[in-house]
Amino acid sequence: MNILVITNMFPSKQKPYSGLFVKNQFEELKKTYRDDSLDCYAMERKFTSKVGSLIKYSKFFLNFIFKYVFTSSKYDIIHVHFFYPTVILAYIYKYLKNKNIKIIVTFHGSDIYQNDGHLYRSLLKGVDKYIVVNSQFKKYIHAYLGKDADVEFLPAGISEIFRPTKITKKYDLIYAGSFYSIKGFDLLAKILTSLNKPLNIAIVGSGPLERLINEDIKRVHNVHLIKNASHEQLLELYNASRFLINTSRSEAFGLSICEAMKCGVPCIATNTDGAKEQVIDGENGFILGDFNEIFDDITPISDLVYKTLDYPLNKYHALSDSAEKSARKWTLPNVCKRLHEIYEEV
Repeated sequence: MNILVITNMFPSKQKPYSGLFVKNQFEELKKTYRDDSLDCYAMERKFTSKVGSLIKYSKFFLNFIFKYVFTSSKYDIIHVHFFYPTVILAYIYKYLKNKNIKIIVTFHGSDIYQNDGHLYRSLLKGVDKYIVVNSQFKKYIHAYLGKDADVEFLPAGISEIFRPTKITKKYDLIYAGSFYSIKGFDLLAKILTSLNKPLNIAIVGSGPLERLINEDIKRVHNVHLIKNASHEQLLELYNASRFLINTSRSEAFGLSICEAMKCGVPCIATNTDGAKEQVIDGENGFILGDFNEIFDDITPISDLVYKTLDYPLNKYHALSDSAEKSARKWTLPNVCKRLHEIYEEV
């Protein structure tokens, strides 16, 4: 059985964390398959203009045809990450090279949220297996194709490196993610502005909204800004923190939530699909209200932050233990074991 993974989301020097979860999953799968039975065709993510993106995708499509269609290589399964327009390559291979090939697609979020056109729906129909990174996405696929569509919830998976370690808790809160509006970085800044009691907070990531962590915030709180953290650094930072705070407007799964919870760090999160998939309110973390409600009235979340930071030790340990246990099933070996079974089934 020969498998080709295709994705338009892969890390590069410019964007080292963009699509890293796809790369990590592929490398974990390589441990199961021979070098010549599993291949990956990927487009690295880079900063480009609209014209640059058009040129980039044109090269991506043409190179695929010359590399995989006009050669002797033959695949039994194509696994596409990020549905549109990448899935078109799978159809090109199917109709020009191997009409019996099976097409599997993993939907990661924006490829479901932002598409509803005729071409999108038509391309959906030829997929043999639909993998979604949160169970809410099943409703979207079933709405398009009916209840008989073969849809399965399976997130990308997290590294086994994430685990509880016995180090001192230096940070009250940790934020791990890009500094963009979609990640709610503006809400994070607003929350920190509203908190008058000094906190130690680790902010891990980078992006254009870094300026929102201004001098007013830094005068009140002890802010530690960490850019380009490795998995090893994240392991230490998570374990040194009492709570992860996730302020996203939209989150398909939220790998940082899963990573932190696997380290025994409970999460305080906005009410997104990804957070609801992992966080059980009051059991392994806390789900806040909808983003817009919180943004308009910050008082409840400020009160919750203070409340959780004053949690009795026994209650905190219960949250921590529950968080770690609930994240175990989503380590990369477990996810890739199920992927291998899916490949065999189709």
